[in-house]
Amino acid sequence: MLVGRGMKFKKGPEGILVLSAASSSHTNLGGVAAAGWDFNSNGTLQDIGTALTGRTDVAGEYYSLEPETDVGAYYEVRCASMTVGTWNTQAATVGTWINLSAGRLWFENVIAMAAPSSASAGGSFEIGRVNTSTAIVTATLTAFAQN
Repeated sequence: MLVGRGMKFKKGPEGILVLSAASSSHTNLGGVAAAGWDFNSNGTLQDIGTALTGRTDVAGEYYSLEPETDVGAYYEVRCASMTVGTWNTQAATVGTWINLSAGRLWFENVIAMAAPSSASAGGSFEIGRVNTSTAIVTATLTAFAQN
């Protein structure tokens, strides 16, 4: 069931895709500062924290009944377009769909004592059924890392 402009999709009787605008912002003085997003194969979306290790689940994102083992095999994700900056690291080129059968990362990071001391990026993300190249849910996700 498709509802509205890509807001909800029912995967059989169980779960609904959900994606809301969000911002990841982290500061780490003296080390690696990272901020960004990790789409996992079990339906969870995590905010990537400093040093790429401080992960925090974003409740109900991207699959409403997460965690569900390998639900990502049914879906793919892409950063459809940039709203600000460029990603320091991205799972796929902007505009390219990539299967969620494994974790997919988009993030910014900066190293202490290196220029620049901050980095930011943001993009319009879409999730759709595998092999359809059609967005079901869309939201802007941004990241800001600072030392």
